[in-house]
Amino acid sequence: QVDGDGGMEDTAVTDNSVVTVTLNRDRKVYLTNTPGVICQIVVGGTTTKFFTLNDAVRYAQENLGGKATIEMLVDYLIPETDNVVLPVGSDLTFTTAVKTEGSDPNGRYYEGERATISRDPGNMGSFFTVAGNNGQNSTTLTIKNLAFDGKKLANGTIDGGGIYTKNCNVEVHDALFTNCVAQNGGGMFVEIGTKSNNIYPASPEGTYLTVTN
Repeated sequence: QVDGDGGMEDTAVTDNSVVTVTLNRDRKVYLTNTPGVICQIVVGGTTTKFFTLNDAVRYAQENLGGKATIEMLVDYLIPETDNVVLPVGSDLTFTTAVKTEGSDPNGRYYEGERATISRDPGNMGSFFTVAGNNGQNSTTLTIKNLAFDGKKLANGTIDGGGIYTKNCNVEVHDALFTNCVAQNGGGMFVEIGTKSNNIYPASPEGTYLTVTN
């Protein structure tokens, strides 16, 4: 039971749960089974922090029209429950929160060059699944300055050990995929209509994959 500013919130907690409670001036209560903030979205000098990737994706969808940059603050052992399925029509960038010249000196940043998203032993899916709608209301995923470690554990969904995409736009910049295993496309599987490949060029359907280092 949480009491704040004259109000009370009742919350049922199961045994062995890790619960983080944060009260702000609006008396909002945030609960999670993930111990600690892992990522943030910074818009116009306002920083919003999240306990899971899907929390950040939902926030972007509900408050920012589905377009946002999600910055990783820590190396993250991703459970299957937090694998991300991008909403159709969204435009999301996932990157590392790196302090650069002109950054807010009071901001929070990753302690290193590149954050790593690693597979939890119980995670049998693709870290990211991105599906467009045949060029209509196109969905875009951009990966910048991130590392993915599949721990040599096979993706149980067969395609795309790290990322699975279909009929969408994907850009990968300065990223590292290691130990990602799948029957097809260990690091990334790209499907366009009835065509598929690990890496596929621009197509008339409006789907593209750009890879840079």
